Amino acid sequence: KARASDELEFGDEPRNETTPSWNGVYFVKEKKKYSAKYQEKIAHGEKACRLGYYMLASDAALAHDEALRLLKTSYPKINFATDQDHENARAVESSRRKLDVDFDAVRKYMSSTLSHIISKARASDE
Repeated sequence: KARASDELEFGDEPRNETTPSWNGVYFVKEKKKYSAKYQEKIAHGEKACRLGYYMLASDAALAHDEALRLLKTSYPKINFATDQDHENARAVESSRRKLDVDFDAVRKYMSSTLSHIISKARASDE
């Protein structure tokens, strides 16, 4: 399958320290100075569902995990087994990239995005 040069598949060699290596997370070249860099996508049925754009790859990976849980998918590879795993990865990534991203705002964005996408995915199942 052909893919855009700015997308990374799980297991690709990182181009730099900010390159994601989590399931469902893709690097997106930034178009604006402060735009989000990571997109999260999952496959549901025969459709790809985009779950938003995130400043931190670890937050995009968490959105992936949450979507799989909400869809009750038996996908075997989630990114974080526990909340503490995500918190640790987020702290390391934030420190390396010198970013302070408000997690409450991320959680609110993630919640609204996921509820919208999940309702669309469930409606297409019926």
